[in-house]
Amino acid sequence: MLIKNIKSIFLICVITLMSLHLFAQNPGFVQTDVIKISGVASDGQINTLQLPNIQTTRVFIDGLGRPVQSVALQASPVNNKDIVQPEA
Repeated sequence: MLIKNIKSIFLICVITLMSLHLFAQNPGFVQTDVIKISGVASDGQINTLQLPNIQTTRVFIDGLGRPVQSVALQASPVNNKDIVQPEA
């Protein structure tokens, strides 16, 4: 009886761990583009915008969807370098 209960508990633990793995996501990022001029109506126009007219920010996420780091591309006012901030 005791061995049967131990097997059942072990099986439940294994199934639970396997199901948690199925819900995990791949690491990646979410990109946000802020357009600073008016009159842009299509994706083609967005892709041709130059640096002063668009601000791009990427938030990198881990496998569970939590933010790890944010990067503002060419956002430094002095030399147009990227601004990198870790997420807490």
